[in-house]
Amino acid sequence: MTLTTPEHVTIVLSIASAANAFGVLVNFANARLGAIDMLSIAVRQARSFDSSHHAYRFPAGFNAGKVDISGQLQAGCAGNPVWLVRKEFALPNLFALNNGTHPMVWPNNDHSKVQRWNLDLLFTYRPLDEEYRPLSQDPNVIDFSLTVLADIANKKMELSSE
Repeated sequence: MTLTTPEHVTIVLSIASAANAFGVLVNFANARLGAIDMLSIAVRQARSFDSSHHAYRFPAGFNAGKVDISGQLQAGCAGNPVWLVRKEFALPNLFALNNGTHPMVWPNNDHSKVQRWNLDLLFTYRPLDEEYRPLSQDPNVIDFSLTVLADIANKKMELSSE
C-alpha cells in the first residue's frame, strides 16, 4: 500500500517477515527534486475490533508512540524501513513501532481467529530547498487511518484503508 503526497513524497506500507517476527513495515521515499527532513511516524491510537458489536472498541490502554527518523532523505532516495506493527514469535501481543513499549493487547475474552485493528497514524516530513533550507518551519502532516488484519496462528497480516 502506498500514499503519495502532492509534494512527491511516498509512504510505503508493506508486509514483511524476519527470523523472529512478522508484520508491517513503513518507509518514506522521496521523489522530489530536493531533500526532506523531520521525518516521523506516530501511532496515536490502536483500537481492536469487536465482531459481536461490529464496531471498534473504545481506545483503552494503548501507549501511543512515535519514531523520529534522523537526518535528511535526499531527492530520489528511499529511507530505511521501520516496523509499524509486528508480532514477535516469542511474545504474546502485537507491538506498534520498533521497540517493545507499545503493545497492542488483544482482549482475552475475544476468541476471534483474526485480530482486526484500526490504527490512527500521523506521518510528518519537511521539504527543503536547493540550499537545504526548510521551505516552512512546520512539517507537512499526513493523517491516516489504517486497518490491520493479523492472523497470528498462520503468521499473516493484511492491510486496508477503510
